[in-house]
Amino acid sequence: MLFLLAAAAVLFGLQIPLPHFFGAIPSDLLAGAAVVALMVCPATDEPRRRVDPVALLAVGGYVGWAALSAAGHRCGYARVVGVADLAGLLWMAAAYARRELILRALVAGAALACLVGLLGSVLMLLGHLTPLSSLRGGDLGLPWRPKGLCVTTNALAALALVPTLLVFRDCTLTGRWRRPLQVLFAVTFACSLSRSLLALALGLLLSSQVKRTWKGIGVATLLLFAFLSVRLDLYRDARGLVVATTPSLRVRMNTAAWHSLVQHPWLGTGPGSLTAPVHAPRPTDDLTPMSAHLTWLDVAATLGLPALLAFGLIWVRALSASPRDEIDRLLLIGLYAILFDSLTVDVENFRHLWLLLGLRLRKSLLFCCRWRWAGLAGS
Repeated sequence: MLFLLAAAAVLFGLQIPLPHFFGAIPSDLLAGAAVVALMVCPATDEPRRRVDPVALLAVGGYVGWAALSAAGHRCGYARVVGVADLAGLLWMAAAYARRELILRALVAGAALACLVGLLGSVLMLLGHLTPLSSLRGGDLGLPWRPKGLCVTTNALAALALVPTLLVFRDCTLTGRWRRPLQVLFAVTFACSLSRSLLALALGLLLSSQVKRTWKGIGVATLLLFAFLSVRLDLYRDARGLVVATTPSLRVRMNTAAWHSLVQHPWLGTGPGSLTAPVHAPRPTDDLTPMSAHLTWLDVAATLGLPALLAFGLIWVRALSASPRDEIDRLLLIGLYAILFDSLTVDVENFRHLWLLLGLRLRKSLLFCCRWRWAGLAGS
């Protein structure tokens, strides 16, 4: 219990944009070190697990190319430190950490973040301005959307995506807290009105017991809704009427990021740079630098095409590994849900994503032991 409380506090604290000792480092090194310590300490009595060597090579290539991009542009060195921090989390999760403890810590940290976000929503509905809710309210002007201490409402929903899937589909991780957590996450997603709702629906659909034909129809429907949500923007104008814009904000951000990629295909625009200057949130507003809001395009535009290939190889290795048990199957489905979410959000710098990738890239410790006991280690 002490471990879970400490891990939840640290993982929750990682979402807070605190000042850093070395300027704009995107990843708090002290908090990252604390996460590693919390993950490793409970598992020091176990031998190190085998890690997918191809994936480790891809992770090294991703970090190395980010450093090369920073050197080429003479900027973004702080973001490279953050990328190395993410790679370290992946390796520690794959090689040392206990899976159940990490997942319980992720669920507890996401629950704490959602509680704070809903508190902000309640305060806003009561007439108290608070940064714990989305003050701007998005294009539809709904300031009660929960945000908590995360950067945006979408970031909160992305953080809670896989924990919500685990709480609804697995009854072993949370025990008696399962029902309250289900209510908490369901209310948070309903109030967020985030596109991550579609990713959550995909995860719940893939993990359900319905026939494969109905799953295919459901996946096609969700892809259609995702396409429409990207192509169409709704917002309130000065008269309070809900109107649509064409092209949508995300289409304009994707187009601007694509132009940046065409101009800098090998080294990108530099780690941490904003590749999509657009008039936001409406076409008549001032020009604002933004990210691509499409993970794969954002990685390519900021770091270059070789970094995109390395990042894609990490995903291929994580998704192609056969699930060993029910929890591992849920992790696989959770990664598919995040992959779906990555079409409308930049997820490459989320710590929980790299932890989950690490858990999927570990080799089976039981299999390694049986392999040695069979006397095949020298063959």
